[in-house]
Amino acid sequence: MPAETREGREAALGRPHPPARQLHRVSPYPTRPERGRRVARLLGWALGAAVLGAVPAAASEAFAPLRARNLNPPHLVFLQPSAERPDPQPGGRVELAYATVFVSEHREGRSALLDMEVGRAALVGAARGPWGSTVCLEVPYLWYGGGAFDRVVNGYHAAFGFADGGRSDRPDNTWAYEVRRGSAAYGPEPPASGGVGDAVVSGVHPLVGALPEGVGSALRWSLKLPTGSHRHGFGSGSADGGLGLLGSWRGRVVGVTGNLDLVYLGGTADPALRLGTPWVLSSLVSAGVRLGWLGTASAQLRFATSPYDTGLRPLDRPVVLLAAGLRRQLSPRVWASLGFTEDLAVESSPDFSLLASVEW
Repeated sequence: MPAETREGREAALGRPHPPARQLHRVSPYPTRPERGRRVARLLGWALGAAVLGAVPAAASEAFAPLRARNLNPPHLVFLQPSAERPDPQPGGRVELAYATVFVSEHREGRSALLDMEVGRAALVGAARGPWGSTVCLEVPYLWYGGGAFDRVVNGYHAAFGFADGGRSDRPDNTWAYEVRRGSAAYGPEPPASGGVGDAVVSGVHPLVGALPEGVGSALRWSLKLPTGSHRHGFGSGSADGGLGLLGSWRGRVVGVTGNLDLVYLGGTADPALRLGTPWVLSSLVSAGVRLGWLGTASAQLRFATSPYDTGLRPLDRPVVLLAAGLRRQLSPRVWASLGFTEDLAVESSPDFSLLASVEW
């Protein structure tokens, strides 16, 4: 009987016929093993992006110094050149700092009592200027008050056996600011809230090097404008100016930055806060070490002479301020820093302060 089908005809002719194709229904949804692999790949990509984003991409940014300042009000009202590298980039920055301040000194008709907490926030903008320079504008906002951390600081001193200079004898969390010299007395009015401080315009002009690694140097000029309230202690009531030299050496793992500035102070009208000299010499050395995805660990030391001649050691002695912290890259253009400061010359700067900054 003749084969009626294709398979039958090909079998009669002795030709092998491939088995009929089996059609499988393909689901549009991945199976459980495929979903697991996809999730693992996504997690791997996210982790890789986070690690790569956290590793500093440029040594010039990774080794930027901490934005630490002396928040002691008699020094804070004058020009304090910002810690800076020789090749600042155009962009913006927000600085935050908070400190506890206590100064108590009495001798021969002269006295100083400062008991307060100080907050400082600053907005900084930088733009490219002529001949490769960078011009910056800094507008600070200051806050003075009694605060809420006196017991914490007293406990810290007691735990480590540090002398508190009479801080524990004062009522907790109260505000005091008074300097006396004979019949002259200075004490700003207690502010109901914070206020704008003295704005600073500065420029950095490169001399040598603009590469991420190697040696770099630059000249800097600074001008402080009397935009803060002198009556409330937010400003000095005068303009200050400064000239400085910035230098750095940066490698792949270690970087060092140095600043040296000579500042001229316009003066103060308060007889109790008499200036012995209008000149202040300010210097800074900062060193950083890369710690991989953690960021860059930094330590820096600032030294500044005191312009005062009050006969009171906390105001007249030089400022020696130690700062330490960590700098980390959050995205290709955003960096963040966290740190703290400690006074090495007692009472010339705050016992302890916290600082943070975000740059873009």
